[in-house]
Amino acid sequence: MIRFWSSEGLSFDNIRYFMQKIFIEKLKENEIWLMERILWYATEHNYTQYTSTLTEAWRASIEGITYSLEKYANEENVTSINSNFDKSTRDPSTEFGKIEAIRHRDRGISISLFMGLFKYYRKTYEDFIRESFYEDEAVHLSDINTFFDKVEIAFIDEWISKGDDDYRKSLLEENTKLANEKNKFLTIFESLHEPVFVFDAKNELIHSNFEASLLSNPDAVPGADYYSEKRAVLPDYLKPIVEEAILSDKNIFTKTLDFEQNGEYFYYELLFTRLLDVSSKFKGLCMIVNDISDIKRVEKELIKLNETLTVKVDEETQKNLKNERLILEQKKISDLGNIVNAIAHQWKQPLNSLGLSIQSVFQMIDDGLPKEDIHEYEERLNSLVNYMSDTIDDFRSFMTPDKEKEYFSVKNAVEDSIKILESQLDHNCITYSLDFDDNHLIVYGSISELKQVLLNIIANSKDALEQLVNQKRKHLNINIFQDENYITIKISDNAGGIPDKLMDKVFFPYFTTKSKGTGIGLYMSKVIIEDSFHGKLFICNENDGASVSILLPKPE
Repeated sequence: MIRFWSSEGLSFDNIRYFMQKIFIEKLKENEIWLMERILWYATEHNYTQYTSTLTEAWRASIEGITYSLEKYANEENVTSINSNFDKSTRDPSTEFGKIEAIRHRDRGISISLFMGLFKYYRKTYEDFIRESFYEDEAVHLSDINTFFDKVEIAFIDEWISKGDDDYRKSLLEENTKLANEKNKFLTIFESLHEPVFVFDAKNELIHSNFEASLLSNPDAVPGADYYSEKRAVLPDYLKPIVEEAILSDKNIFTKTLDFEQNGEYFYYELLFTRLLDVSSKFKGLCMIVNDISDIKRVEKELIKLNETLTVKVDEETQKNLKNERLILEQKKISDLGNIVNAIAHQWKQPLNSLGLSIQSVFQMIDDGLPKEDIHEYEERLNSLVNYMSDTIDDFRSFMTPDKEKEYFSVKNAVEDSIKILESQLDHNCITYSLDFDDNHLIVYGSISELKQVLLNIIANSKDALEQLVNQKRKHLNINIFQDENYITIKISDNAGGIPDKLMDKVFFPYFTTKSKGTGIGLYMSKVIIEDSFHGKLFICNENDGASVSILLPKPE
């Protein structure tokens, strides 16, 4: 053990100095030791039935004694034991004793209980000195005992100095405070909207509030559990769960209970909390009953509603899919009409030339021209037939429903699309220009779907330009460029643009301003670009016409 100090060869003042500077500091440093020792004494002599078994709970009392010892050691004129009877003196030890007497008497602690336990505080400090190997152990034990003697005498003097009337008055005041606190607790407890049951460590019901009483007695009145003999009874359906919670070692225990009563279903959420004293001793159990029946009923209604909504959503989804298929079929018919119209324009001139050439051949035969001259017309006829055959091949390629995705040239897709409508553009005196930022721009997707979109947009511009009467120059411009993320196909015309009030509706299915239009071209074009290519399609008025921008993601 630590050897603190020796008084050998020192004066009385020196000893006092060391007691002040060393001994008190060692007491502070060894507070845990002192706390554990007094707890050991309290446990051994059955004082823990009135106090805590937690070491930390003894810190305040040890600190109080050590603090008073420090003041006592620093006092220049330490008084004798007899000075306790002199009310004019202010010795730190006697002050400490008086304060403790007032404090414990007001708390209702008996003098015998205090004095009995205080003897073991004295022994705790004596043990500390003895086990620290002081050379002048007897001297320091004497000082410690003098301090404790003076505390005890002051304690008893203060305790008995107040008469019985004053003591009874003090007790009455304390009891009144306790009664008020109890009434406050009961008011709060009885006002809770949730049923609350309190059980002791033997599983006996000792407290319940008004809401708890209603569970077993619909005619219960507030406060009956405290002010009458009609005590609350725990409903049978709760007893097994309470027993389970009592046996559980969890400080917080939850359980959900559902049951039927008088044809009605109830759902309870039970919260159990173990009641522990300051020493963590199990003292009982508190159960709070949360009635969640209404919540469960709403949940069931929501589940049923969700099931109904799911059926409705499925029905609407099927309707939408059916409408999508119908729109797609209508779009195919519309596209077929455009293609047939385009073929008619493409073939009109060759058919006229073919008819005239055939008439000329028959005339040559009738006139008896040489076969060599007739062969020249034969080559011309074959050329016209081949041209018409190539035209059919071009349209067949365009209309092939091949949606297989691949890497393809944007330039080729645009040129193939404009070629389909080239004759119609020429017929309506519509000029066009193609401006490519790069001839080798590549995207990934279905080329036939992109051609379908381009045909729709170019055809819309053509139809708008056809309606112009006084326009000197009808022009269509197709510009292809790229940025960091997209390849953009911008198709612009000078047909006057789209009225602002209609701009938000152009992508609606079946919306059209044409007398014979279907209103599905732009809608399907937007669907194809967004769903198939994961791109974007915008339309706006620009300069003196409409401008459609198709943004296609660049391949990674």
